[in-house]
Amino acid sequence: MERAITGQPRHEALRVLYDLLAAHAPTVGVLVGRAAAALDAGDPHAAIAQLDALDQSATVRYQPFWVTRANVLASLGRIGEALNDLETAVGLTEDAAVRAHLFGVRSQWKQQLDGDTRQT
Repeated sequence: MERAITGQPRHEALRVLYDLLAAHAPTVGVLVGRAAAALDAGDPHAAIAQLDALDQSATVRYQPFWVTRANVLASLGRIGEALNDLETAVGLTEDAAVRAHLFGVRSQWKQQLDGDTRQT
């Protein structure tokens, strides 16, 4: 509702909503969404901790987990690791448009990584 009025999402409100959902219905989708909400609220350290705490057997083939984890790692400046997780996400992506988008993200991150490598 707030976004419709102000044009701005209320990231902290979404984070609280996902915390409540996780307490009552801790499905892998809710838990990954919770981590994404933490990232959007400006807390990538909480987001990565939440993702890393998930049962690997529930996430190994869950594409949204890998995309979210890649974005969290990128926000932490861990571009190499983010690229690895993004590759996993691409491999799990069936939709051609989504795959094309992920390839674009991968290209941007590779350019960023190459730029960081040249500066050091």
